[in-house]
Amino acid sequence: MENNNLMQIIVEKLGLEMGEEFYICCYRDGKKQVYCNVASGKNVRSKFKFEPEKGLLKFNDVNETWGKAEERMLTEIIHGRPFLPKIGDTYWRVLWDGHDSVIEAFSLSWDGGTKALEDRYCGNCFRTEEEANAEKYNIYKRLTGKEWKEPADEKD
Repeated sequence: MENNNLMQIIVEKLGLEMGEEFYICCYRDGKKQVYCNVASGKNVRSKFKFEPEKGLLKFNDVNETWGKAEERMLTEIIHGRPFLPKIGDTYWRVLWDGHDSVIEAFSLSWDGGTKALEDRYCGNCFRTEEEANAEKYNIYKRLTGKEWKEPADEKD
């Protein structure tokens, strides 16, 4: 199965064995932190593991069982956590008009509102204009399901 092959590649790149338990570490403000889950009103370290045919599993500390991890966790393992600006910070997103004739990077001020969070969770939230421009065709394809096609020049 193709997913099992991909999962095996990820496991090997992480230096793990299939079924081996691990914790996810991340960096916040330059400090290493272990991914934590809040359960029963206290912070606990969350254990993860990959299993064939099941994918990424997360240990539930409350009922002490293994269950399917949220899909975003695998993205965070591979790519790191999505960029999260602070209120008032400038971030860049990719926009296109309704006629698919213009696609460009556009800057906004982060307000933490619904649209800003939607941009972040869709992967359309970048630190710089250069990052946004480098990803604009990938963003378009991911959000529309279509390849970007440059509009034909109109002749008078």
